[in-house]
Amino acid sequence: MSVRFIKFALVGASGTMVNLCAFLSFATLLGLRDWRISGLASLFANLTNYILNNAWTFGDRGHRGWSLLRGYAAYLGFSLIGMSASTLTFEGLSFGYHTYLHTAQRTAESYILALGFQLIAILVGTVFNYELSKRFTWRDPKHDVLGRNSHKPVPDVISASPS
Repeated sequence: MSVRFIKFALVGASGTMVNLCAFLSFATLLGLRDWRISGLASLFANLTNYILNNAWTFGDRGHRGWSLLRGYAAYLGFSLIGMSASTLTFEGLSFGYHTYLHTAQRTAESYILALGFQLIAILVGTVFNYELSKRFTWRDPKHDVLGRNSHKPVPDVISASPS
């Protein structure tokens, strides 16, 4: 396991706390506990994760100045895949629970259940976000997007024929 992945995971853990706190805050303020709050909390955590990953996890490749905004646009674009996976996971878990397991009205204890669903959803999105961030947003300039060394010597196409 790489040091960079451990840093990404630690930033992700802090982002998980930000996401869950934002989810609870938005749910309380807006009175909603559905996919919209899940998406909003994920977007808020996404911004904090970008700032921390740019400064610490990928500090050697970090974006500065105006490229910080371009970098966030790229990060957000690729993170939308992970956020979509998270939001769809949350909605699927919520729908399945309320449709098949529990048909009563949503009550105060459903906040705990919703937070649990959101945590599972975050874990699903994390898988997508790490690989896309590493390969595209903070790509190592010595490697292509598939992780291959782009500075390998080019084989000589004209070789001496055996005599």
